[in-house]
Amino acid sequence: MRKILAYSVVLSSVLFADTRLETSVISTTGFEESLADEVRNVNVITKDDIKKRSESSLKEVLNRAPGVNFLKNAFGESIDLRGQGDKANTNVQIMVNGVAMNTTDSSHTAMPLDAFNIDDIEKIEIIPGGGSVLYGSGTQGGVINIITKTKPRDFYANISSKYKSGGSLNGAANIGGMVSDKLFLKSSLYAYKDDGYRYHDEIKGVYGSLGFEYFINDNQNLSLNASHYSGENTSAGGVTKKILKENRRSTDGKASKTDVKMTNLTADYSVKFNNNWQFKITPFYQKTEFDPGSGSGFEDEKYGARSKFRYDYKFGNLIFGYDYIYNEGKNDGSFDFIIPGRRGAPSMRYASITKGSTKKTTNSFFLQNKFDFTDRFSLTAGYRYDHAKYKIGKYTNTKIGPAAAFNRVNPMINTLDLDKSENNYAFEITPNFKYSDTGNLYLKYERGFTSPSANKMQNKDKFLGYYPSNIKSETFQTYEVGMKDLLFGHFFQASVFYTKSKDEIATTGAMPTWWKQHNIGETSRWGIELYSEQNLVDDSLRLSQSFTYIDTEIKKAGSSNFKEGEEVPNVPKYKVALGVDYDITKNLTLFVDSVFYGDQKNSSAQKISSYNLTNIGARVKYKNLTITGGIDNVFDKEYYNFVSGRGDNAIYYAGDGRTAYMEFKYDF
Repeated sequence: MRKILAYSVVLSSVLFADTRLETSVISTTGFEESLADEVRNVNVITKDDIKKRSESSLKEVLNRAPGVNFLKNAFGESIDLRGQGDKANTNVQIMVNGVAMNTTDSSHTAMPLDAFNIDDIEKIEIIPGGGSVLYGSGTQGGVINIITKTKPRDFYANISSKYKSGGSLNGAANIGGMVSDKLFLKSSLYAYKDDGYRYHDEIKGVYGSLGFEYFINDNQNLSLNASHYSGENTSAGGVTKKILKENRRSTDGKASKTDVKMTNLTADYSVKFNNNWQFKITPFYQKTEFDPGSGSGFEDEKYGARSKFRYDYKFGNLIFGYDYIYNEGKNDGSFDFIIPGRRGAPSMRYASITKGSTKKTTNSFFLQNKFDFTDRFSLTAGYRYDHAKYKIGKYTNTKIGPAAAFNRVNPMINTLDLDKSENNYAFEITPNFKYSDTGNLYLKYERGFTSPSANKMQNKDKFLGYYPSNIKSETFQTYEVGMKDLLFGHFFQASVFYTKSKDEIATTGAMPTWWKQHNIGETSRWGIELYSEQNLVDDSLRLSQSFTYIDTEIKKAGSSNFKEGEEVPNVPKYKVALGVDYDITKNLTLFVDSVFYGDQKNSSAQKISSYNLTNIGARVKYKNLTITGGIDNVFDKEYYNFVSGRGDNAIYYAGDGRTAYMEFKYDF
């Protein structure tokens, strides 16, 4: 650990570089402004940052981002910020063009991380911790906004293909440009087949998108983005560490396949009435489908609109607006399996058929005001009111009995018809002191919330079926101090935070037969976040360093099965990311990334050891052709994506070993 910190300090001390303070951001207010004018710390990954590497998935891009971690669940992986652990899929908002992708079924679903063409991304904005005033429920960990390309630019067209050792292959094609003085069009297509490192693992899919931006006049514009993804994820279970020592690629051999489809349609209309008033509205439609082929699937449909006004006055600006979101989930399914008998007892058969839907309708009003008392000191304050209405309708037909006499067992029929409402509010106040032309220091207090997703409003009994969970909304309070500046001409930002949450929602049970929702009494998280970068030797040498430390604790367990004093499961203690890019010539670049992950504990208190992954590569450009090659996990370090259970019976899901790749890209 000391070597890591020492290396970061040495790299940070090198001088003379450009800065990214002029990078534009929109996620903090919904209106575009430079990073230098933004009060809080925001991490931005631009299309140029992505272009410097040969990543083929969103996960590969975010792996290098400060403080971002991933957590495996039933249908994919959740993206975590600030130590949410198992709550990442409800307490971190993942947005595409300003619209949240989180679904009503928050127990085991997550946005498919492969459902994007990386070349279709303009930039990714990461706001660690908070955002409740502008974005509402589920921002305790933060907000990640993926912004696709709609900005007007000269004509571009390219094709690319990437091959990875083990048989993985992908291909992409992109085209776009101004077709008139007022109209920008773009299109993207991406297909891939990824043979996983572990036996029986495979992911394949196709992504396509269309978009345009039309400039009605100098003060009005309209844009539209439409995309569709269709994929198939095949994965097998984990094995014990003893088996992995014989072969790291081992699985239990029981491969399960999940079909995933995702459709997004987002429009954006903005108008500038005069030098003081602006208005923006974003209608959207989303549909996500998960089909595991086991008789139980999940479909999530969401539509609505987000609208906001901005008023710039002599001493600051005022932003206010209204959000409407309708979200419906359908989870019709059937289960039929044998429960082996013990000690001579007969085997039992369990069969269940479920039909129904979960609905959540949200209406929200918000306002945020920034007042500049002087050229150096400003105060930002905001408030949000959120009303969520739930409607749950479920029908269950369940039979359980001796397998030999199952036909004589009478079914148990259960119905649930629940109507409920939740009212919540968020509040934020942030004083900011701009102590120089490039540096600022801010303090932030935020009171936020996570209203339960619709499926959390129900418990399930093995025999009686569904019944109300009667859980409460989660609330949190965050205290944060942060700064950003140019130190010796190089960009640097830092923050320290403490978050105290109350009534976090946890799920226990043995799905799909039964489960129960709980409100954990109280948890705390505090941490440190550092990031710096340097451009040296006429920008031919580029360095970056980030360090994140998080300490978590369950203060009060409530009705859950957690123990007071335990740390929040599946949260690494620290993450350190170091990056180096060096242009040997204008057409040849070498790059190295090294990421260190701290140890953590799973939900059974099993320790998962720390590890380090180092990737190396080179990029060669000849006229319009770019060739990128490299080796991921060059030292072939052994690590685990997920661990369940504890002791000798713990089950491990091994991460990828050493993997080589080669990509060819041609720009027309």
